[in-house]
Amino acid sequence: QGRDRARLAHHAVRAARATAVVRYAPIAARRASSMGAHLEAFEHYRRALQHADRYPAPQLLELLDQAAHAGYQAGRYMEVREYVARSVELNRASGDRAALSRSLRVMADIEWHVGRGSGAQSAANEAVEVLAGGDYGEPLANAYGLQARLAMLDHRSDEAVAWGEKAVALFEQDGLTVPAGLLVTIGSARIQRDPDDTDTLVTALRVAVDRRDVHAATRAYINLGDELTLHMRYADARPYIDEGLAYLERHDELVAADHLRAARA
Repeated sequence: QGRDRARLAHHAVRAARATAVVRYAPIAARRASSMGAHLEAFEHYRRALQHADRYPAPQLLELLDQAAHAGYQAGRYMEVREYVARSVELNRASGDRAALSRSLRVMADIEWHVGRGSGAQSAANEAVEVLAGGDYGEPLANAYGLQARLAMLDHRSDEAVAWGEKAVALFEQDGLTVPAGLLVTIGSARIQRDPDDTDTLVTALRVAVDRRDVHAATRAYINLGDELTLHMRYADARPYIDEGLAYLERHDELVAADHLRAARA
């Protein structure tokens, strides 16, 4: 009888701890994310999602999306994948096509980062297909933008420009601001086709810097440095590499800064 009471007490303590984790781990995660501590945030989300069955579906979806974002920023792509897959599953079941398309876009990003190009393309294709026949301006524009980025990364430059221009047209049609990242994708594809065609990417870079979009600006600096160096335009590349290094170090983008140092060498 004494052992039974001890066992019950042990389970009660564990249950109390779980309740505290469910309540407070998401709060700690969001605070860490707001301070740029993405790995710490991801660990808090991971602990919370160990008790996924305790959250109602809307809150669970929110946590899955936030965990995926934190893990993506922290480079934990393989660990994030299970959360994104769960988000895709829940959004598919809910019938919310815009949310499903968004989850599929995240899945495509994750698949690309873990070296699964065919999986990335499949998810990106479905992100477009699930919106067919509906009035989905911004979600569809974002799905087109993803297609453009994957095509650019695969050096299918003409296709990338075509997808990118379709995305821009949709954003403008709905009176929305064209994301700096999309402008960077189009500019990167254009410079891939012709190393003299730098204006679009340089303009996209300036837009990204002005909007304080560090991710888009990082991509622009790296792509300018890479493409101009690849085509042996060393004198043209050097100002962007030097400027980019200062920018990236100022924003603690240390991996990207190392990339530019290698390009300069």
